[in-house]
Amino acid sequence: MTASDNKRLALHAFHEFAKGNVDVLRTVLHEDFVEHSPGNPSGRDAFIEFITQAPVAGAQLDLRRVVADDTYVVMHYLMSTPRGDHAPHRTTHPAVRPGRRAGAPQMDATRRHP
Repeated sequence: MTASDNKRLALHAFHEFAKGNVDVLRTVLHEDFVEHSPGNPSGRDAFIEFITQAPVAGAQLDLRRVVADDTYVVMHYLMSTPRGDHAPHRTTHPAVRPGRRAGAPQMDATRRHP
């Protein structure tokens, strides 16, 4: 795949997920997907099960920039939740307190499976 193809596929999945379509992850994650965030499970099915229960599933995702080449796609986005007590699971920002709107910059890098 070209950088353009990779970017198009990643953007489609991002926007679908942002609209609440968690099933789109089944079309873009390999079955032995590896998650590198501590505490998050690896494997497509385990990760999807986890992510459907995580605050990101209901968060607003504001895409800021996308960088792609023939192998990787990196997406930088702001993830925000309606209330601070449902803050993104990896947020340690001091502004995240119960009852307040929470926002956290996120960066995800994905690699095409050979």
